[in-house]
Amino acid sequence: MRILAGTAVAVLLAFGSCQAEDAIAPERLVLAKQVLDLSGAAKFYDHYDQNLDAMLSQLRQSMPGLDDATMADLKKIAVEEFNASRPEMVEGAAKIYARHFSEDDLKALVAFYKSSAGQHFAGELPAVAAESMQLTVPLTQRVIGRFQQYIAAKIAAQNTSPDASKDKSKDVKDK
Repeated sequence: MRILAGTAVAVLLAFGSCQAEDAIAPERLVLAKQVLDLSGAAKFYDHYDQNLDAMLSQLRQSMPGLDDATMADLKKIAVEEFNASRPEMVEGAAKIYARHFSEDDLKALVAFYKSSAGQHFAGELPAVAAESMQLTVPLTQRVIGRFQQYIAAKIAAQNTSPDASKDKSKDVKDK
């Protein structure tokens, strides 16, 4: 009985979340799309090439036998998929904005991005974001360095433990 009740609650919650998404007023969605366009956020979906190159590089590393012609074909497939998905991605982003911001908020954001300060902000934001991301580089390097030290210490400890020497001597006897 409890399982049935739990399932019923889960179904109602899922149905409720679907209704919440459907309840987005069309005016809010239009405003959200304007915010995406005016702020430059919609352009994010045009710059998939950086992610694509990284994805293809990882693919080449995991499958080193892939020739250049195959890699070019894979890139073409990915570009087609990204281009076909762009409208859906922008629509999804607009729904997210519409869920997080009221109609009044969206109107205020549209007004801001239409102002000279808003246009300047939108124009500078990619450079500001890129420069801000560079602030994480030293932190990332420190974290990776600590990871390497930790792993090296753990390996050294395993190699010097009494159990490790027994395992090594067993391996020698087995050969």
